[in-house]
Amino acid sequence: MTYGYIHATTGNNDFQVQHFGILSFASNNRLGPVQFIHEPAPDQRHGAKPILAGMIANFHRGDTLVVTDFPKLGGSTGEVLDALSTLSRQGVRLYVANSGYRLASNADALVVTTAYSLLDMIEKELQVRPKPSPEPVPTPIQMPSDHADLQSPPLRTRKSKLDHRRSEIEELLSSGISLSEAARNLEVSRPALTDWILSRKLSVQTPLVT
Repeated sequence: MTYGYIHATTGNNDFQVQHFGILSFASNNRLGPVQFIHEPAPDQRHGAKPILAGMIANFHRGDTLVVTDFPKLGGSTGEVLDALSTLSRQGVRLYVANSGYRLASNADALVVTTAYSLLDMIEKELQVRPKPSPEPVPTPIQMPSDHADLQSPPLRTRKSKLDHRRSEIEELLSSGISLSEAARNLEVSRPALTDWILSRKLSVQTPLVT
């Protein structure tokens, strides 16, 4: 018996395309009358095709199944290979009209069964393989506030226009004024002054307050 499986919404253009494609393929390959089985789309139960599963379970050796393309057999490579493996064990001939694929011999069945077994083995090994430890996330460099301890490792060692004013800067900082006020007196930005102080390892005796 030859069966044509259609997975589409009734009245949809895709339904007509599948129906015509299967009929033409069966006629061109002399497969005889086709009994159509229709499964409405979208897939039920999160991708399952219960009507197709029932068809496959009740096929007899020598039956023929025609579909238009491989996705009609399953939503993933594993599901398609599973269906092919089951059909090959049952002795059911399968024709995929759009690709010209035919599962119709013992050699084909052996290839499908081997491929499915290999895929199943790979997936099991991937599931038990330990996951790599995540790489440590680098801690971002935080610029200190006016209350921060400025005796920290240097950020940069490049030359600066503030180098020749080191004595003046040390005097300002030791006077107890805030970092922001010192920056205004020196006519530089507070981040630039902070960067320079850290890079020159200046010792600040009095906490800086904004």
